[in-house]
Amino acid sequence: MFLLIFVIVFQVIGEELLNLTTKTFQIESEVNGVKEVIQGSRQFITDFQNAEFAINIELQGNNSYPWDICFSKQGSIEFAEYENHHSIIYNATHNPDEEHANDPSYYLSTPILVNMVNTNQGLLIATSDHTLLNYNVTQDPQSIIGFKSQLLQEYDYDSLRSEATEAEIPQIVYAPMFEYVYLIYRDQILKGKVQPNMTLQNCSIGSGLENDNNFIGQIKILNNYMFVPLGRDGLDIYLINKDGDISLKLSMNSFDLYNKDLIISLVDIVFSQSSTSNDTYAFILDSIHGVTKFLVKTSEKMIVLNRDDNFGLVDIKSGLAIAVQPDHFLLILKEVGINQQLVEIGFKDQGWFEVKTHFLTGQYFDIILSKQFVLLRGKDEHRIIRTGVYEEFEPEFKFYTQDDYYTEKANSFYEDYVFIPKLQNVKFFESDFQTDGTPNQWSFQKSYPYLLGLTQHTIVELPYIIRNPMIYCNPKSEQDIGNIYKYDILMNATSCPEKDKYLEDNPTVPYQTIQCSYKNTFQVKVVLAQAKIYNTQELIGVIIGLIILLILLAFLLAYLYRKYKVKEEGLTSQVQGFDNQKGYDLEPNDAPATQGL
Repeated sequence: MFLLIFVIVFQVIGEELLNLTTKTFQIESEVNGVKEVIQGSRQFITDFQNAEFAINIELQGNNSYPWDICFSKQGSIEFAEYENHHSIIYNATHNPDEEHANDPSYYLSTPILVNMVNTNQGLLIATSDHTLLNYNVTQDPQSIIGFKSQLLQEYDYDSLRSEATEAEIPQIVYAPMFEYVYLIYRDQILKGKVQPNMTLQNCSIGSGLENDNNFIGQIKILNNYMFVPLGRDGLDIYLINKDGDISLKLSMNSFDLYNKDLIISLVDIVFSQSSTSNDTYAFILDSIHGVTKFLVKTSEKMIVLNRDDNFGLVDIKSGLAIAVQPDHFLLILKEVGINQQLVEIGFKDQGWFEVKTHFLTGQYFDIILSKQFVLLRGKDEHRIIRTGVYEEFEPEFKFYTQDDYYTEKANSFYEDYVFIPKLQNVKFFESDFQTDGTPNQWSFQKSYPYLLGLTQHTIVELPYIIRNPMIYCNPKSEQDIGNIYKYDILMNATSCPEKDKYLEDNPTVPYQTIQCSYKNTFQVKVVLAQAKIYNTQELIGVIIGLIILLILLAFLLAYLYRKYKVKEEGLTSQVQGFDNQKGYDLEPNDAPATQGL
C-alpha cells in the first residue's frame, strides 16, 4: 500500500475579466381598476414573488397632491427573536458583584461554550474547561424547526490537557468518511470516534501543529484529508486513516502556488464541487497575494492538486477568510485600514470577474452561506449580505459629505442584521438536518429554514422567513379621503422567469450580469372604514352629548329621589297621627264578657 501525491504547477497567467456584456429583461404590467384603501391603516398592494431581491425601487406618483400615500419596501430576511429561541445548556451567565465586575480572571474562570460541529449523529460542543458535550438530535413535531437536541454525554477530557500552559480555543472538525471528530490545539490533537458514549485520545501526530510563526488558519476536511493553513509556513495536508490517526503527507509553499520564492501567508482554504463536471476545486487564500484555484482529485490512497492557470490569481490583499458557492461566486473578507470589505467574485468560462465590493462598518470573523444570502458573523450583531448584484447595475447613491462616504455606502439599500449575543459558531439548514456533503438518517418536516448557532452559554435555533420586495399604502390624513392616487413602479431586480429561461439556454453567461426591470402601474382610492368614526369634530360632538346626557340623568335621579322622599315623610306623619287616637283595645284579656240568654 502506498500513497501517491502530485502537485502540478505552472506560472499563474489568468487575469480578471473586464467589460463584460450585460443584459436587462423588461417586464411590464398594469393592475386593472382602482383598488380601495382605508384611511388610517396600512395595506398591502403588491409584491414581486419572482423578483428575489430588488437592486433599486422607484415609486413615481402621477398626482397633484402634496404628499404620497404609497411606498416601496425592499425584500428582507426576518429572523425570530433570539429571546424566544435559545436554550441555556452550560453555566448560565451570572451578574458579578462590583468587586469582580472588571476582573478578567473572574470571567475566564467561568466555563463557556467555545466551538461546535454537527455530525451524522447530532452535535458535538467543546467548552473552555475541557468538556465535550455530545448531543443527539431527534425529530420534534412540536418545534417550529422540527427537531430538539438532547444531551447524551458530558465527557471531561481535562486530564488530556494537563500540560497546557495557557487557555486556548480549539478548532473542532469532523471527518464523515470514518466518523471521527478532532479537537485541534497548537500543541496537541485529540481524536474520538463519534458514538453515543465516546472518548477522546491523543492523535498519533503527538507534537500537534506548532510551527515557526505560531499560526494555524482555518482547518478543513475533504474526504479523508485534513488541510491546515500555516501562514508563512504554507499549507500542510494530512492523510486520515481508518483508525482516526493522521499523518503528514504533503506541504505546499510559494513555489507550489506561484512557481517562485515569495513571502506568503496562507490563512484559509475552501472547496467547491462543480454541478456540471463533478470536479472538486480548492480555493487557497494568501493574505499577502490573493486567491489561487486548484483542481483536487482524491482517493483513499492518492491526492492530486493541479493549479488552474486559466483562473489565475485573484489579487485581493489583506484577506481574512473566504467562502465559495459552487459555480456561482467566491467571497473574500478583507481588511481595509480599520474597516472591512467583502469582495464578491463571479465565474465566467474558466476565469473570474469582480461582481461587487460590499462596504462594511462592523468587525466580522466568519463568512457563513445559506442558499439565499450570506451572514457575516460578528460578536453580537451579524450582517446579512445579498449577493448577485452586479456593481454595474447599482444606482448612484447620494453622499452628503465626504466623511460620511464609507458609512453611508455601507448602510445603503441592502442592509439587514440579526442580533445573537456572543455568537461562537453558526450554520444554516434548509429542509433537514444534515452534515455537509453527507446526508444523515433524518428528514425533518418543518415550517421554516433556520439558523443553528452556538453562543457562550446557549444553543440557538432561530427560524427565519424571506420577504419579497413589496408596495404598500398608508393614507393617514382625512384630506386623503375620496382622492384617487396613481403610481408607476420602476424596479430593477435580480430574478425573473425570463432570466431563468435565458440562463438555461446560455449556461456560460454569468447570472450576475443579467437584471430584470419591472414596470407596473396601479391606482388606489382612499375611503372610510364602515361603522367607524374618523371625523374628529363628530367624535367630539358625541362625547359632549354623552356628558350632557349624564348630567340630565343625574338631575332626573335627584328629582325623583326628592319627590319620593316627600311622599315618605307624609306617610310617616299620617301613621304617627293614627297611633295617638283613642279606640278599642283588641287585646284578648280586655274584651267584654258575653252574657248568655
